[in-house]
Amino acid sequence: MNMTKAYFQHERFKQPVVPQTFVKAEQLFVEYKKKQQRRKETLRGYLVDLKQFREQLIGTSNTPVFISQINEAAIEQFVEILKQKEITPKSINRKLNSISSFCD
Repeated sequence: MNMTKAYFQHERFKQPVVPQTFVKAEQLFVEYKKKQQRRKETLRGYLVDLKQFREQLIGTSNTPVFISQINEAAIEQFVEILKQKEITPKSINRKLNSISSFCD
C-alpha cells in the first residue's frame, strides 16, 4: 500500500479509504500494523516518532495536519531540527524508518 497517496484498505469498506488528516492516517496505520502482529514496543515507537513529526508539521499554527503536507522538504526540516537538538544519528534513522513505514 502506498501511504503517500494516503490509501488504506479497511475491512469495513470495499473501496480504499482516504484519510484526510494525519491523525486519522496514524490511527489506521497503527491498526494495520497491529494486524501484522507488530510488538507493542514497535507500535509505541511508531506512535512516538509520528507524533513528534506531526507536531513539527503543526508548528505554532495549531491546525490539523493533512497527509498532503508530508513531502521531502518537511522531512528534511524535521531531520535538521532533530540534529539541532543533538539527537543521535541512530535515533534519527529510527524516526525516518517510522515515517517511511507510515508513507509506504
